[in-house]
Amino acid sequence: MLLLLDTPAFAYSFFGAQKVGAVPIPTNTLLKSQDYRYILNDSRATVAIVSQPLLPQLAAIPRDELPYLQHLVVDGAPIAGAISFDQLLAAEPGLELEPTGKDDAAFWLYSSGTTGFPKGAVHLHHDIVHTAVCYAQGILRMTAADRTFSVAKLFFAYGLGNALTFPFAVGATTILWPGPPTPPNVYGQIEQQKPTLFFSVPTNYVRAPPESWCRDTRRASSTRPATMFRTGPSAT
Repeated sequence: MLLLLDTPAFAYSFFGAQKVGAVPIPTNTLLKSQDYRYILNDSRATVAIVSQPLLPQLAAIPRDELPYLQHLVVDGAPIAGAISFDQLLAAEPGLELEPTGKDDAAFWLYSSGTTGFPKGAVHLHHDIVHTAVCYAQGILRMTAADRTFSVAKLFFAYGLGNALTFPFAVGATTILWPGPPTPPNVYGQIEQQKPTLFFSVPTNYVRAPPESWCRDTRRASSTRPATMFRTGPSAT
């Protein structure tokens, strides 16, 4: 289970798990302890990788209520009984790749549970390729020259594609913001980092500041079909 903020540790953990044949489960960082207990037990995850600010929600679960969890990895200051993420990064770089196939499970994403208990949706390795080729390249025309920024966090399917699998597939740059996606934070990042592709939702656009923030930026909305446009003299 990946209970991680939007930081490089998420990318390392997501792709690193897949390389060894494990199945990462990006998990909503806004849930409560009882939700994490359910997901850990339902998925039978044996490893949890957690950002330190999110650790209290997991630490509140009695360990005897998590029969499948074997290892806790913390991205942050070392704590007793857990493995330090920095310790793993400092280890010898040797890695034996697992020869997975296109129809093997690549990652799970849990539903919000609006119709009952959350359900783990299994995504296959070829799903990542198809979405990158058909949407990122085919619709968004994303290239290595792009810089992507997504309001939706990486634990969402929308954010996972826009801010991780799509830019990595084409060699683009992703801008990760670990904090809350409030309008001041979002548009502050836009002014500072100047993404060429900005992904958000209609409610965020309604609260957008003056047009200066989106000059020369293509914006893609999560509405279906996606809306995308470029402003400025070269608008198409």
